Amino acid sequence: MTTTTTQARRKKKKQLTSRDFWREYESRAVLRRLRISPKKIKPLLDQIRWQRVDTALAYLDIVPKRAARPIAKLIRSCLANWQDLYGAEAPVDLQELYISEIYVTPGGMLKRWRPVSRGRAHPYRRRLAHIFVKIAPLRPEPQTPPTQQQEKEAAEKQERDQSTTTPETKTQQEQQQPENTTQNTNTGELPESEKTS
Repeated sequence: MTTTTTQARRKKKKQLTSRDFWREYESRAVLRRLRISPKKIKPLLDQIRWQRVDTALAYLDIVPKRAARPIAKLIRSCLANWQDLYGAEAPVDLQELYISEIYVTPGGMLKRWRPVSRGRAHPYRRRLAHIFVKIAPLRPEPQTPPTQQQEKEAAEKQERDQSTTTPETKTQQEQQQPENTTQNTNTGELPESEKTS
């Protein structure tokens, strides 16, 4: 009993679905305790989520935000991880990689004091952030079979195209073709079809 169940489990593991296949070629990277507030990082991450890696890096190179440089460094680190893990064996080009997941979480805070008047001090917090990123290959769009309505529309269109060839267009096509009864201008002989008759 135990051998059959273990064999079934192994067989189930080997039968990977397409979703598992694309998940298999993921790589991740983490940047911890970045001294920038998560509130300031999140708008940048929203702009590059689900973008291709080269597009995201090009965007981060030109955007005038302090968090852009560490985020770009993190994405390059994740890309290096992917090349190290699957570079030779993966059937995917580097241009087909995209940022499948990127998010920021609070990473604690540092309590600080600011001196004010009358010898007092006001507290404030320097917030830290953790950034997580995952890179995966682009998934091909599933090709769904055409529905009955689409097949019907395609058949109607084909019938319309065939019906557009009216007798007038047929006569024009016949006039454009050279007649067989004319003599050959180069040799002055009749065609072979008239020689036999």
